[in-house]
This record gives sequence, C-alpha cells and structure tokens, in this order.
Amino acid sequence: MKHWTLFLFLILASSLSYGDDLDALDAMLDSDEKMDEISLDLAMDVETTESRGKGRAENEFRLYRENRDVQFNFKGVKKNLIKWNEINPDGWLSLGAWKKSRVRKDQEPEWKLNLIERNLRELVGRFLECVGDCRIYRGEGFSTSQFKSRVRELDEIITQENSYAWIAIADGTMVRLSPNTSVSFKEINIGKKENFIHLRINSGNLLVLNRAKHKYKVRNLRETDKVFLPLGVNAANPEEVKIKLNEDDLSNFIEKNTTVQKHYEKLNTYIEANNDLIEGKETHTMVVMPNGTVFGKNMQAEFVVLLGGESYVKQRTFAEQFMELDEESDPESELEYFYRGFENKEKFSLEAGNWYRVGIKGKSIVPHTDPQIFRVGEYLTSNIPSILLAREILLEEKSEFIFKTGISRKDLAENGGYRLWGEIDKKGDDLNLRVRFLKEYTRRIETTNLVVARQFKRRASDRGELTKSMIYDSSFYDRALRDYIVSRDSEIVVDTDREVLNSTKKLFWKIINEKKRK
Repeated sequence: MKHWTLFLFLILASSLSYGDDLDALDAMLDSDEKMDEISLDLAMDVETTESRGKGRAENEFRLYRENRDVQFNFKGVKKNLIKWNEINPDGWLSLGAWKKSRVRKDQEPEWKLNLIERNLRELVGRFLECVGDCRIYRGEGFSTSQFKSRVRELDEIITQENSYAWIAIADGTMVRLSPNTSVSFKEINIGKKENFIHLRINSGNLLVLNRAKHKYKVRNLRETDKVFLPLGVNAANPEEVKIKLNEDDLSNFIEKNTTVQKHYEKLNTYIEANNDLIEGKETHTMVVMPNGTVFGKNMQAEFVVLLGGESYVKQRTFAEQFMELDEESDPESELEYFYRGFENKEKFSLEAGNWYRVGIKGKSIVPHTDPQIFRVGEYLTSNIPSILLAREILLEEKSEFIFKTGISRKDLAENGGYRLWGEIDKKGDDLNLRVRFLKEYTRRIETTNLVVARQFKRRASDRGELTKSMIYDSSFYDRALRDYIVSRDSEIVVDTDREVLNSTKKLFWKIINEKKRK
C-alpha cells in the first residue's frame, strides 16, 4: 500500500513543483492528518533518505515552517506562477528535473517571492488626461490611453502630432508630454525612506515635476494649460462662474473674477493636509537622454531631446513656479548631469533657473545662449492649479500607503503590489546598489548607442540618403497656445429673449462638448 502511496505522491508532486508545491506543503502543514514518514521525506525531496539523511530533511522542513510568514502575495499578481504556454511536457513530467528544482528551492526559503519580484511590472502611475492620440506601447502592440489608463514599468508612451498628456505617478510626481514625444517608464522603486523613479526620454519635450511640500502663492491670473480642461477628476476643475450680462448694461462684464484665486486656496488646503501624510519622504529621479543622464531629488526639470541632434535641460526654481518660500525653506536641489563615454565618470552640477545645451556626443554641456525659444512652452505650464490640485486629490485617494516609512514589505506588497527597497544613501542597501548600477550601465549602453547611431548616419550619407534631425519649433506647443488664447475663465449668460441652447446653459452638455473638442 505504501508503494502505491509513494507512486501517487510522485505524480502529484511533479505537477506542482513549478508553481504550486509550497501551496501543497502549506495544505499539508495545516491539515489535521498526521503525515507518515515516507510523505515527510517526499515533501522535502525524494532524494532525502538516500543522500542527505533524514535528520537534515527534518531540519529543512522546520526552517520552511518558520519562514511561512514571508510567503505573502502581491496585489494584482496571480498566485499560480506556472507559464503554461512555455511548458515542455517532457521536462514538466521529468522526475529528475523535479528533484533538481526541489533541491534549489529548499536552499532558498523565499524562492517564490524572488521569482515574483523578478517578473513584477509595478504600477508607475495613471493618465490624468490625454489630448489627441496618446499611445501606450506594452509588449508587441499598443493601446490608446484614456483617463486613468495605467502605466506600468517598461511601458513606452508616445504622443502623436498635436497630442499632449499629463501622467500622475504614484509618488505624486507629475509628468507632461508634448506632441511627438516618446518616453519609456523604466521603473519605480518604493524605498524605506525615499522613492526612486527611472525614466528615459527617447525624443521630444518632457516636463518632470516631483511633488514639493511648499504651498503656492494665491494668484488670480488665468490658468495657462487650458488644453487639458475639463479634467477627468471633477473636483479639480475650476468652479463654474456665470456672469449675467444685460445687453443694455455691460458693467458686469468688467467685474473681477476670483475663480483662479479660489482654486489656489483649495489647492493649498490639500497640500497642507497631504504634507502630514507624506512624512517627508522624498523622491529621487533619474532621467536618461541619449546623450546624457540627469539625476537628483525633488526634480522640477524640463527636457528637450531632439532625435539625432542636441538636447536641452533646465531645473526650474521654486520661485519660478510661484511657491511660497521663507527664510527656512530648503533651496532647490542641484541636479547632476552624467556625461557619455565608456570611461568618463565625470559629472556636472546643473544650476537651477538656467537652460543648458548638451552636445550630440554627450561629452559637453554648457549654458544655452538663446533660452528665449523655450519661453512659450514654459509659460504654458507656469500657472496650472487644476493639474496640481488633481495631483493632490489622486495622492490622497491612491498613494497613502507609499509614504508610510515604517511599512513592512508584506503590507506594501499586499496593499499596493510593490516591492519594498532599502535606503538610497545607505551603502550596501539594494536601492543604493541599484542606483549605482544604473548610473554605470546607462553611461556605457547609451555611449554604445551613440556610436552605432553615428556609424549608421555616416553609412546612410555615403549612400546618398538624407537623415533629418528633429528641431524645436512651434509644433510642440501650437495647439496648447491656441486653446489658451481662445478660452474663457467664466461663462457669460446674456439676458435676452432669444433662444438659449443646452450647450451654453447646461454643465453636462458643456463637458461633453469640451471632451469632443479634445
């Protein structure tokens, strides 16, 4: 009878060994039935009684029992790790393969967690709004984005002509893509004391705004990035103000409108409340360009990458963004620029408030002599209370768990679906090692890419083929500027006996028409 029991267990064990064997062991441990001697040996390894001895098997089984508390699940990840479409039937049913796999798993109690983390594609953020055609490339195909479309690690976002996007990252960072822009969202790492974001701008115009704790000066100037309004986050949209205008009395038309002022007051209320939530947890960001890498904390930077040409970068000051500062306020963090070159480990500090021009080969960076060409694009993102308010609302709703400095790896995994990393400034911690590796790796791989690109360009030229480089022109802001010029901050209701259309008096119809216009 025992031989039949052994044979049946071997068949069941071989079918579970690649994904569900720990679940099977858990079931045995929780069972009231007493496991016989042979079943115990088999659960550990069928080779146990022959080579390692029963005492060692029982010791390893005890260690597994003690480590069951670290065997938790990630939110949104299936418990079954078996990749059925990749299974080779011969290998799957091989007893020898199962025995080898079982030995390796016995040596590492957290093998299942390690496997999950290796394949994990964490949620980077969500689309706050897309105007035009914004595409999410994941795997072999792409999908068109919409409000709250998810952006995961390794996704590439591409905006088409006359298309814009605001993306809210889980840690509160806001990212804006102008038309004809391509950005790869490489990774997001949630650390014990700080967070880390890794992006690559392949081409185009990108704005990265890490969340700062400062409130904003209350102003009553027109909102500038009107092309995105109304937002999908209804609570972040400006208050509807109707100015009743009598055709015989136009005095109401010149009355002061305080809509934007009230919007800033609401924004500051949210910022103050969320500052208590965040507990001082800062974000370090790495933005990789073909010809240079920029790294630093509290990034407030704009990037222009012209494919086949030079790149430009600027760290905005807090004062430029009209933040409320006092004598005790921390200054803007200096960003570091890392050169290209296989052996060039030099870096350059970017002074906030200045535009810098990066050479094609990534071996030079100098202050830009003509920053005026970027002024229009900068202006369109200079007064954006609705976008900032939407960030605070989403932060409160979706990201509270990210900022808990004492959170355990189990809670972060089960409640958010993220792996918990160490400290970025602590030598030897995994997050510290990860950042150091990325700095070295990106410098070498991007240098190789530049060499290959130059060789390709030279060969194309030898064949008489033309290769065009991108240029920075009005195509990056035309549509946004046009919307800003023609939009109004309030609705004018004319007191008249003429027919009034639904599209002018009903909020629902106004929103629908605005969405169609996008």
